[in-house]
Amino acid sequence: MKVKEFTPDSISDEFWDAIAVAKQDYERFRTLVKEMNRGALIRFYWNYEEAAAQFKADPYLSVVTSVRAVLSEDTLDDICNWIVAQGKEYYAEVFYNPHLMPSTVNAHDPALRVLSEVVKEHKTRYAKPIPYRDDSFV
Repeated sequence: MKVKEFTPDSISDEFWDAIAVAKQDYERFRTLVKEMNRGALIRFYWNYEEAAAQFKADPYLSVVTSVRAVLSEDTLDDICNWIVAQGKEYYAEVFYNPHLMPSTVNAHDPALRVLSEVVKEHKTRYAKPIPYRDDSFV
């Protein structure tokens, strides 16, 4: 079985629409998250994780490490998560142009709270963490 190559279009429009809401109106995004059912919360989480993971390897990692002598795992996570939170257009721009990979982001940027909102909502409602990806909610 051939594995489909990842592209920004591999992530659903539903996900990118929610990211656009977060970018435009964070309070509206929080309301949207509260309205998501369990499957939607889990899908959002794993789409976000998959999208961010694309930037944790070469050629993107090489760009960051060529600028930064020291790169912690937390800093790399922040950079990758921030790229996703900027929306599909920016995400695709960096995806197809690795030299545009930022080497730093503001760790206090509200964009970095997007994924945690989903995690917090799932834990509040279901009293447990988001399950490992098993594609049962895809």
